[in-house]
Amino acid sequence: MASCQIDDFWFSFFNKAINSAVRVRQGYSIEIELQDWIQLAGLTDASSYADIMALFYPGLEGNPYFNEPGPRRHDLLTALNDEKYKEFYLHMLTRSDLRFPDVHLLMRTTRAEGKVMSTIVAHIGYWLNNEPAVVQDRNANKPLLRRAFIPALQKKYGKNANQKSIELEYQVLMYVREHFSTITDKAAEHFLDQFPTSTEHDYNGRFDHSTWKNILIIVHAVVGPHFQNEAVARCNHEDPNTIQSKPLKSILHSICDVISSSPEISQSSVLGKKAAIQTLPAKLRPIIARWAVDQCDNALELYSADWQHAEPARVKAERTKYVVLRDAELETAESAFLTVVNRPIS
Repeated sequence: MASCQIDDFWFSFFNKAINSAVRVRQGYSIEIELQDWIQLAGLTDASSYADIMALFYPGLEGNPYFNEPGPRRHDLLTALNDEKYKEFYLHMLTRSDLRFPDVHLLMRTTRAEGKVMSTIVAHIGYWLNNEPAVVQDRNANKPLLRRAFIPALQKKYGKNANQKSIELEYQVLMYVREHFSTITDKAAEHFLDQFPTSTEHDYNGRFDHSTWKNILIIVHAVVGPHFQNEAVARCNHEDPNTIQSKPLKSILHSICDVISSSPEISQSSVLGKKAAIQTLPAKLRPIIARWAVDQCDNALELYSADWQHAEPARVKAERTKYVVLRDAELETAESAFLTVVNRPIS
């Protein structure tokens, strides 16, 4: 994987694994068993208190800082007595220095997955540096891609910028590993090849997708208002958390991709033209918005009695989101109609 130009990520990953194993040995006088490691690897920095409690004390609800220990998981850390088991649980709950990365999953990383990871880091290099390193396949002396982060990070961290670039790369790539499927699905995979060096596409359109938006949020949280590329310069004065993800756009990308790849379309000298395909989203957008609202209405009417407590509220919130999109499309259509009607007859 050295060819991916993200060497420090691999080093950081294995160092975290080794450090955690050493901490457990020193603090609890046990060796982590393989089965324990696999279960603990399910907890990440994004895991909630409820996630941690569910692993250590399944069935326990309420305050995670309970006084009386509940029924512990019978097949986890069996070498620890109940007191040490609870101490280990509280350590996981309150501190982030003890983590168990999924080493087995990392070892199975394919070359294609490594390429996706390095491409994401390259994109961030463009965000933070007007002259970033680029992904290179055949150069024997490939520069580390995360070094493009350093000039922007120096503005905030000074001499610690190099270490921060390693930490930022690690945070981003751990997130990427957990979201490979959404980054590489039909609706979003084209974003990987579209760098902010061309005016042929809307680079900011990727941030309508929650995965790319969250990558931007991770970077902004570390770098602050020090983005260099015009495509993301608004993050120097706007919080990327305020960017609204647009599920309709993602749905349209998926549908248009399927339609355009069907033989009847792709082999047509008229329908298969790029210009024709580009008109599809505008034609389909109002139809999809109305369909989504109708499906939410039907579900609330027919199935809500069988749902668990939180489900009706979730569907209602989803319906509200699509109603706004539907009404916006209707308003746009009405405005276009009035423009035609009121046009002077020549």
